Amino acid sequence: MAEPVVLTTLIEDEIHEARLEVIDTHQHTVVTVIELLSPTNKISASRGRASYEQKRREVMTSSSHFVEIDLLRDGNHLHTRELLPPGEYFVHVSRKDRRPKGYVWPILLPQRLPVIGIPLKEGDGDVELDLQMVLATAYDRAAYDLEVDYRSEPIPPLSHPHAEWANTLLIAEGLRS
Repeated sequence: MAEPVVLTTLIEDEIHEARLEVIDTHQHTVVTVIELLSPTNKISASRGRASYEQKRREVMTSSSHFVEIDLLRDGNHLHTRELLPPGEYFVHVSRKDRRPKGYVWPILLPQRLPVIGIPLKEGDGDVELDLQMVLATAYDRAAYDLEVDYRSEPIPPLSHPHAEWANTLLIAEGLRS
């Protein structure tokens, strides 16, 4: 006879995803919107995905620049007309004056995250954002090294070459034997 298991039932509450906005305080306008994708943004046919796509459309048809940072290996990636190059992570910078063209960084798991330019108002230079440094700082401040069980395999699983690379790294850091 089948036995029940206890699982958490998902209830789709109203979704409120935070985003970062660079604002021109003199003109009270949004200059750049920065989105860091969450798992709810990447689940096909979910309310979270629909909500994100709506917000994305609004920004992409506005006079604001758009920066999209996808550091999740699972789920749907960027929408582009061309086929995306291989990558586990993607960063997309859409300058309002270059649309529909945009810059996309396909990032393979073993690669360092890039330094990207965050576009500002016309006449102002970009502000450099070192994504690897931001990630390392967040990791250290949140003490994820104490939270994550590096002896377990990640979800979703890594491909064979990436699993070998990660295992070597974890052994070198003393997080796996």
